[in-house]
Amino acid sequence: MISPRAFVIGMVAVWGATGLIEPHTPNAGEPFNEIGFFQIIAWALLLFGWVKSHARAKQIVPPTGAPLFAALLPPLGVPYYAFKGFGLREGSKLTGLSFLTLAVMFGIYTLMYELSARVGT
Repeated sequence: MISPRAFVIGMVAVWGATGLIEPHTPNAGEPFNEIGFFQIIAWALLLFGWVKSHARAKQIVPPTGAPLFAALLPPLGVPYYAFKGFGLREGSKLTGLSFLTLAVMFGIYTLMYELSARVGT
């Protein structure tokens, strides 16, 4: 069984690697460029696995469709999983932590993008 933390580390690594590689692609900075496509696929797979792994670690059955919903539409799917699976109090904590983690991933992506763009030129 892969731990939920390993999935989160994988997501952070995907965002960091994307930031390092993207400045060197032909359509860097555009919303749907080449590297962004692979990032979306990898992130969706990791989110799907995270929901299943997290539910298993917390010894709950994930709400119906929660892994797929989180993978396809994360801003709605992760809170759906959190609130339906854990209730208002714990769901709020999990959702807040999830959005904080997302902000950290954006920061890592931006830092890696800027470093790679400056070093690579």
